[in-house]
Amino acid sequence: LYSHVKRHLRKIIEIRGSYYISLPKEWVKGFSLSKGSYLEVSIDQLGNLTIKPAERPSRKPYRKVSITADDHVDSKIVIAYLSGYDQIEVVKGGGISRNIRRKIEDVTSLLIGLEIVSESVDRIVLECLPVDVVDVWKFIKRMDSIARSMYIDSFRALANRDNEIALSVIERDSKVDKLYFLVVRMIRSSLMDLRTLIDKGLSPLELLDYRLMSRDLEEIADNAESMARNVLNVISRPSRDYEECLDEIEQIVLSMDNIERDIMEIYEKRLFHASMNIRNRLMKPREQLRRLMDMCIEERRYVSLLPVVNDMSRILSLIADLNDLVAR
Repeated sequence: LYSHVKRHLRKIIEIRGSYYISLPKEWVKGFSLSKGSYLEVSIDQLGNLTIKPAERPSRKPYRKVSITADDHVDSKIVIAYLSGYDQIEVVKGGGISRNIRRKIEDVTSLLIGLEIVSESVDRIVLECLPVDVVDVWKFIKRMDSIARSMYIDSFRALANRDNEIALSVIERDSKVDKLYFLVVRMIRSSLMDLRTLIDKGLSPLELLDYRLMSRDLEEIADNAESMARNVLNVISRPSRDYEECLDEIEQIVLSMDNIERDIMEIYEKRLFHASMNIRNRLMKPREQLRRLMDMCIEERRYVSLLPVVNDMSRILSLIADLNDLVAR
């Protein structure tokens, strides 16, 4: 376009706290740019600013699906949601019954970003709010935070014989389920547009990691919910013999919390070599749980506590799976 380097002096203009410079008219015309055109702005290691024309970001196609309002409508909506559809139309010739409407409302409340936007006698339209895949790690970290709080609070409910704490843990599981469905939807939708995915600095392999991590975290939350339910059974009985081992249970729960927290940090900071140290740290809580299991089964002590110990063992195993995932 140019046979030699041309230099232009421009003065910075400040408008409401933002800074602007004008572009050379011949440069704008030479690249057939106009109002609304996209420019790529980059800064190199020396602080030099480079501006060049950029392709207009491709707009992701708006995907619609129509399903029949029958007894399986809730499962169909979940499948469409996870498959990345932006609009889900539910139809039924002759009208949608109250029972089916209730099912649609219930499943909608379980799926983040899904809203009923229009409704008539024989048609209900649901739309999913757009979510950027770059935010997927934020949602996974939220899943991790809630899941850890669930098994910690299950122990607190046991130690304090507090029904309310245990019930609050059970209610929290639905929050993790919602986040899990959202993460799966985001990942599936992104894999349909690899170019945009790469432009955002993500890779299919990284999304696979996110998918597996979210699955493990969702299962940790499920087992923490089971732990809370089993704690309710234990504290409903008059016997308090299990209180002799509360200190050891607390040590195990705190170890699980610290290890899981560190695994997430290892992945976020790409400190993959540190996963070997995590494997060593997992040995102590494993041995403690094995000893508790023996007391419950072989020595017939703290028998009522056995389901709780089983839940803790499964949670620790899932935490180990998380560590194997981040190991490189």
